[in-house]
Amino acid sequence: MARTMLAMEVLPAIRRLLEEPQTGGGAVASGRRAALWRAQQHAAIVTHTVEDLRRYCLDSLRPRPYLDQEDYLRGYRQGFQAVLGAIRRIETRANREPRGRSAGQRNPRPRGGCGLQ
Repeated sequence: MARTMLAMEVLPAIRRLLEEPQTGGGAVASGRRAALWRAQQHAAIVTHTVEDLRRYCLDSLRPRPYLDQEDYLRGYRQGFQAVLGAIRRIETRANREPRGRSAGQRNPRPRGGCGLQ
């Protein structure tokens, strides 16, 4: 059975997206930051799963015909699309890992000389 991933596991990826240098500026960059902050806040809730975060991002990408801020909305959409991309990468990485290890664990380093004891 597949392990249910908590949305908190995506927080480091969202933080990295926030730290990326913004190409362009103004309204697009502002909208992208706003989307990433919203996704970060949603992911920080302890009970939310990655599926909840995905649904939140997809709902946020629905067309909003009453808003006229085209550049801001372009950045807003780019931000949520970046989060969805990060979720895909994390899930793909987690599915490739052997059973019994969580996504953040590495192989333990052997202690001592040659490792034979």
